[in-house]
Amino acid sequence: MIVLQLFWLFVIVACLTFFFVFVNKTKSMFSTWRPFPVFAAVTILLNLCLYALVPVYSNNAWQNPKLVKCTETSSRNILALSFSGSFLYASLYFHNSVPARTHIFEYKEHDTVPAIDINDAAQNEFRYGNSSLQANEYTVGLAVIGNYIFAADDDPSTIAIYVIEKNLEAPSSHRFATLKHLPASIAVSAKYMYTSGTNYNHISQIKRPLNHSISEVAENEERDIFSFGAGGLNTFTNPRGLLFHDNVLYVCDNNRVLAFMESTAGHLILLKVFAPIHEPISLAVYKNTLAVTTRYYIFFYNLHTTIYLGSITQLGSFLITASRNYLYVADHSKICAYTQNSE
Repeated sequence: MIVLQLFWLFVIVACLTFFFVFVNKTKSMFSTWRPFPVFAAVTILLNLCLYALVPVYSNNAWQNPKLVKCTETSSRNILALSFSGSFLYASLYFHNSVPARTHIFEYKEHDTVPAIDINDAAQNEFRYGNSSLQANEYTVGLAVIGNYIFAADDDPSTIAIYVIEKNLEAPSSHRFATLKHLPASIAVSAKYMYTSGTNYNHISQIKRPLNHSISEVAENEERDIFSFGAGGLNTFTNPRGLLFHDNVLYVCDNNRVLAFMESTAGHLILLKVFAPIHEPISLAVYKNTLAVTTRYYIFFYNLHTTIYLGSITQLGSFLITASRNYLYVADHSKICAYTQNSE
């Protein structure tokens, strides 16, 4: 707060005043000493450093989000999260079922109630696949755009992206694309779908995700992107979490988050870099901030200036998504909702 700055300013001025008086009383020892110019210069310098190091808080300044509620899951693991419209979508793995499968659930969010009671009845449940049960195998990535749910499945027998059209009376699904690697995350724009893989040094780009109503994507419509410019710094190292927000693609890569704009030809143009971030896992945009999960913390950055704002200690949380009202963070067995701290 500004009170904190004033306190330290008082301490510095008091110390310098004491020094000034002390030097004056012993001026016979320093016949050539001119204490006042030194006093003034040091005071100005220290105050400039103080205002640079101690932030001035106002009603519009950043404060860490406040924890609202956490919910433990029962007999299920959380594998993926996504938010769209007023609904939270969660991929839940039922490890006690036979066979053990994942299901995609839709939970309604209200302005004053976060959508994290995932042990209660969901608004809707979505499934895909070709078995008689129409059950998902192992959904590790979700992206929702309009009436379409894209689900990344890393079961060794499938390794594919499925799309579910959810606005139908009986939601339909089909295989959208067969992947060459085990998926880690997916993001969807109006023109392309992007996927990252486990222990792969590139992301994949798939054309026209919303123009495939029935048939699977042709192989030549998928291309791998290893770099985004000349030089070693402009290559992907180990891309993981992906997010497409306001026409910008965000990629978690090694010790940084990269933000790209799509060109008309589908090339990625680097806009900004958020760094350093040790091994970022997933990310979300919340209240004009970029929230990034790691193994031990959630880091927050100004979305426009990339300036670091603060962090929350959250051990083991690797999934994150956001609505206008809440920030949702989850590990395998727990999901927590945060809201903007107005205190």
